[in-house]
Amino acid sequence: MYILTFPPEILALIPTHLPTIEDHLSLSSTSRAFYHACQSTPPQIILRLCAAQERVFFRPSPYYLILCCARRLRGWVLCHHISSTSSNTDALIESRKIQLRDAFRGGIYSLRDLCVSVCGLTLADIRRMYNARFSTINPLMDAINKMAGHQWAATDDYWYDGVSEAGTICAEPERASMQILIYVELFSGDMEAALNPGVEKRTLGLELRLEYIKYCIPDRACKGGYPGLEVLEIGPYAEDAKVKGIIEDEYLVDDQVSVAHILSCRRWVKKWEAVARAVGPRFTGTDLTDDVDADRERQHEAKLKSDDYGFQAGPNLGEGWRQRLWITSMYMQGIESMEVMLKVDEEGAAKMDEVGDEKWRERFIGLRSKVAALTEQDRPEVHTIGRAKREASDAPDLWAETCICTKYVY
Repeated sequence: MYILTFPPEILALIPTHLPTIEDHLSLSSTSRAFYHACQSTPPQIILRLCAAQERVFFRPSPYYLILCCARRLRGWVLCHHISSTSSNTDALIESRKIQLRDAFRGGIYSLRDLCVSVCGLTLADIRRMYNARFSTINPLMDAINKMAGHQWAATDDYWYDGVSEAGTICAEPERASMQILIYVELFSGDMEAALNPGVEKRTLGLELRLEYIKYCIPDRACKGGYPGLEVLEIGPYAEDAKVKGIIEDEYLVDDQVSVAHILSCRRWVKKWEAVARAVGPRFTGTDLTDDVDADRERQHEAKLKSDDYGFQAGPNLGEGWRQRLWITSMYMQGIESMEVMLKVDEEGAAKMDEVGDEKWRERFIGLRSKVAALTEQDRPEVHTIGRAKREASDAPDLWAETCICTKYVY
C-alpha cells in the first residue's frame, strides 16, 4: 500500500512528527498530496519546528524568533480571542501578565520559551517575516551600525570631530535592532490605547514595559536598581547567568545605554524629523494649530545641526509632549513603519508611498490628527519613578523608559 493512498487526515498527521522546519519544507515539495497536508499543519507545530532550527534560519537567536511571535504573544496575554469583558476574563489577563513578567525576569531565553509554549506561527507569518528581513530588518541593522556600531566606531578621526556624538558605547547592531523591534511589536497596543482615550482597550502597561527593558535589554548600569526601581538578582543579573546560558557574554554589556543612544542620536532623530515633515508641521509647545512659528523652526533646525545635539538632550528637544507623542507613535506602528523611516530621506517625501501596500502618509496624518485632538485631560498619565524623579507616561516611549532603568541620568 502506497503512503499517498492514505486518507488526507492521516497524511496531515505526518508533518506534526517532523523534527525541523527544513524537513517540513522538504516534505511539502515531494508531492501535491504532501503539499496540501503540510499546509494544514497547526501553527503551534510550525513554531516548534522553527524553534528547533532557530540558530540556522532565525538569527540572531533567540531575538528573531521572539520578534516573529511578538504580536501573537501580546494577543495571548490580553486575550484578544475573547471579545467580552468579565471578571473571569480580567482574572485570566492578570494571570497571563504575571506569566509574561516572570518570563521577562528570566531573560531573553525565558521569553523565547514562553513564546514557543503559548504562541504559534503560520506559513504566512514566516513569509511575511522573511520579506521583512530584507525590506526592513537588515537595512535597519545597517543604519544602526552607522549610529552606534562598528561602522560608527571605525569612522576616521572618531575622537576628533569624526562623529558628532563620540562615546565609549559598546553596541551590537543586530541585538540592538531586535531589542527595539520586539518592544515596538509587543507594546504597540499601548500606544493605540493612549491615542484613543475614549475607547477602552486592554494594555500591557508601563510596569511590564519596564520589566522587559530591565531583564531583556540587560545592562551593567541597571544591575541592582536604585531607590524606586527594583531590579532583582535573577535572570541576566544572577551570579551564574553565564553558566546557565542566560547571557552570552562573560559580563553584562551596555545594551540599555546603546539603545538610549540610538534613539536620541542625531541620525535617528533627523530621519524621523524627515518623516514628520513629509506628513505635516510639528507641534510647537502647547499650540494645537498647524501654524509653525518661524523663529522656533529656525532654532530647531540650528539645534539639529549643532554639535551638542544628541544623547544628553534626548529626542525631540523641547517640542512639548504632543510632538514627542506623535514621533513616538509613528515608529510604534510596527516593523513596517521602520521601513518608512529608512526610505524617507531629507528630500524624499514621495518615497513614503512606496512602502508596501499601506497608505502610510494617510496613516501618519491620522496619527497626527489623533495627537492634535488630545486635550490636557486626555494626555497620557505621567508617572514619576525613583528619587531621581524620572518621568514616564502610559504611552510607550522606549528612550524615556530605558533612561529610567539605568542608574545614570541622561
